[in-house]
Amino acid sequence: MVYGRRLCSRRSTMGPSAVGDALDVLVVQHPGGQLTSTAWHVVFSASRAHGGRVRLWVNSSEVQGTAMYARVGRPAVFANSLAQDEQHCEQPSASAPPQSILHQLVNAGILTSGRNEVVYELCANGGGCVTAFLYLWASSTPVVVFDVDGTVTQADVVGHFGQAMGLSFTHRGVCEFACHIHSRGYGVMFLSARPLCGPTGIERTRRFLFDMSHDESSGFSMPYGPVFTTSHTSTVAALIDEMTKVSAQFKTATLRMIAALFAQFVGQYVDDETRTVGAHEGSDTPELLHRATDGAEGVPATDATAANSVAGLYAGFGNRSKDATAYMAAGINASRIFIIDERSKIMRWSTQSSVPIGQHSLSMACTPVIATVAAPTSCKWQSYSGMLESLAQEFPLRCQATNARHILEEHIADATERVTSSGAPRRNPCSCLRDTLL
Repeated sequence: MVYGRRLCSRRSTMGPSAVGDALDVLVVQHPGGQLTSTAWHVVFSASRAHGGRVRLWVNSSEVQGTAMYARVGRPAVFANSLAQDEQHCEQPSASAPPQSILHQLVNAGILTSGRNEVVYELCANGGGCVTAFLYLWASSTPVVVFDVDGTVTQADVVGHFGQAMGLSFTHRGVCEFACHIHSRGYGVMFLSARPLCGPTGIERTRRFLFDMSHDESSGFSMPYGPVFTTSHTSTVAALIDEMTKVSAQFKTATLRMIAALFAQFVGQYVDDETRTVGAHEGSDTPELLHRATDGAEGVPATDATAANSVAGLYAGFGNRSKDATAYMAAGINASRIFIIDERSKIMRWSTQSSVPIGQHSLSMACTPVIATVAAPTSCKWQSYSGMLESLAQEFPLRCQATNARHILEEHIADATERVTSSGAPRRNPCSCLRDTLL
């Protein structure tokens, strides 16, 4: 049994910053049954995280059979066994539930494909809940990465200012463009060097992306997707990283680990025990967990998976050269990296020459990661709206056209239900479904 009573009041009335914050979770399901997962990274505020049991809820069902504990000033962890208590919950405790629990959640229909709600409820020290979201994607999913500040927003500073003021200073057409990409069979995710906590932390970033951001001309809202930030609990620390270029290292490491979730031979480099990769003491890079099915040997990819060379990180959008560098270092082809400027002009990052940039940070890598010395070409698109005209060429259909149309219609219906942070209803999206794009 992995679920219990329905959680009645999941959100704290004190607000997200008063209780804590959590990264979203990405779980990738492989043809052989393996599940690979990012860390379930939650940090409770100092006033509440003096140790204590954490109850875990997925889609309003309590997860039983595993124990999670909060720690002072550090991410909560899962105990290796139910007998392990918070006083002894140190390494090698895990940062994700046991593989068997994840499988039971999937088999019971509690954890479903797409977006799922995860709630961490602190039992002691006054209680309180932190909400995040878990996305379950197939290993054949091609992923498109969007930077946030300067890429979704019109500029780095403007994005922060607009969010703080409750305004949506986004590039024209970005929401409609992202919806069309998602409808064509791509997963959309967001990567930002913002801190986990604070006024520009992950909870407010989610609100900005999914509640506030919308296209004035069409009414489209941003499609849902996992949001990953640094693990900084201090805005100042995140800004220092940004000024000292450390944020570029964070993005590179995080993207490489996301790419590893889609690796085809999971069982060959992971045993039945939890193994964390790419994480070290003092690092702001979220840990990623890679697990094989309980008791399974190495299972090679199926022919269908091997043939799907577009799975995993497929394309990236950014506004600076360091974004392009991080995308290339994670294995995204330079021809599928796009840079947008403050005037909403989009350029393709063109390849000049290929050079090795060092070994992959993950233990399973056997070849150097190859990146390219590249530079942006001349402007090709005037905006995201202008790029819609060449969408079919840049992002070919990865699903049936009827499915793409259905998903796009769902985005239109969903946009009519979402409201701004002030509660004012948005205008309805345009009803036309650009037949040439499908």
